[in-house]
Amino acid sequence: MQDKNAINIKGRKYEIKKTKESILSKGEICAGFCDTLNKEICIKIGDNTEDVCQTIVHELIHANLFECGLIEDSGKEDLTEWLEVQFLIIIKQFLKIIGMLYPSKKYDARTIDNLITKLFEVNKCAIHI
Repeated sequence: MQDKNAINIKGRKYEIKKTKESILSKGEICAGFCDTLNKEICIKIGDNTEDVCQTIVHELIHANLFECGLIEDSGKEDLTEWLEVQFLIIIKQFLKIIGMLYPSKKYDARTIDNLITKLFEVNKCAIHI
């Protein structure tokens, strides 16, 4: 049975925590935090859904870089922010092309996850929604 408050990142279970309180990381207030040592991702939930989604992507990039063995790079904010922007652009392009290829179908997140898993055979690293 899958834990509803956790996600599999490269074979490691990360607990997902949400808070409405400010998050303090390395002496600074931030919207999210990825604790690779304790395998936790904490996200501040606010009124702006777009900001929350961007924070989720940002913290997932930190975790994925770390779990891929790029430990030094996982802490680099400039690299993480660059990858975050590129990922968001690519996923928007991906979804647009899916819409072009299959205009009569409505795809939700679970369907897209299943499609990606089948296409790339990433069963061990798939995001289970």
